[in-house]
Amino acid sequence: MRKYVLIIMFVLLSCASKKNNEIYVEIIPDQLLSNENRFDLDNKVYPVNREVLYRCTIEKDQKILEIELRYIKMTIQGTTKPFSNFHPDYSQTVIQFKYLDKDFKVITSERTGLIENDKNIWMHPPRSDDVGILQLSAFPYIKLDATKRWQWKLDAAFQNYQDVHLTHNYKKGKSINYQNDLGNIVCTPIYATSKSYLGTTTSNFLFNETYGFIQLKFMTIENTTITLDLILNED
Repeated sequence: MRKYVLIIMFVLLSCASKKNNEIYVEIIPDQLLSNENRFDLDNKVYPVNREVLYRCTIEKDQKILEIELRYIKMTIQGTTKPFSNFHPDYSQTVIQFKYLDKDFKVITSERTGLIENDKNIWMHPPRSDDVGILQLSAFPYIKLDATKRWQWKLDAAFQNYQDVHLTHNYKKGKSINYQNDLGNIVCTPIYATSKSYLGTTTSNFLFNETYGFIQLKFMTIENTTITLDLILNED
């Protein structure tokens, strides 16, 4: 029987701010405070129950590694549960990642969160199984206004890498046309660098106004390149 593990992970954000360099979290009207979907109601790109499938590849020394993990399925679960059970101020839309092999069988899964509103979209990347090192890379993050550069900081740890203070700097590029399994799509490229005592890594994201993040590419601190390409979109 294939092992099925649920890993609950989250980052506590002290970021309910309107400052340009911080993640904006919407202020919920009093009449909606008891609504379990209060942070999901304005989601347009990532509404509740949307499912997205990414093809996952890991490359090192210009060779694609042979690993069991082939796909990662993201489902927008919605609500703040289970995290609000022990962190009442949790302010993210809950998502689930399922890690799949070549036959689409589940290897493991985790629940985490994203933030979407009219100011920005920010999300945790997958951070389990063979892609756990992404805890130390820039998280997918886009400012939806005219902002061209922004920054976000995070204290993180992963296995032997402890007490890592990360400074993520993001830069928005000019729109490009990108061909993938969904066709020729207009995307905004986002270029990120992550600096810490471990060194500097880079991440590149492609964002489309309809599909969201359609490609996530991380050049990690372990000299691997992890690429997630969107191959299926289900609403």
